[in-house]
Amino acid sequence: MPFTRGDIQPFIGKRVDGAVDFAVVYGHPEKPPARRLKMSLKISLIFNEDKRLGHADSIVEDVDESFEPA
Repeated sequence: MPFTRGDIQPFIGKRVDGAVDFAVVYGHPEKPPARRLKMSLKISLIFNEDKRLGHADSIVEDVDESFEPA
């Protein structure tokens, strides 16, 4: 579900900075997952007055490693 204009109103005309950490396990579709990718990102969102949204991100860390399901 998308955000409404009212949801983001406090951020219009501002830049919002944050961070995201996530992991994805993956592998061959017919076999158990064999790899895990962990990433940390810095993210900036820019909510312009003219309704255009800008963003920037940079990878802080990424690790791709073997994975064995429990």
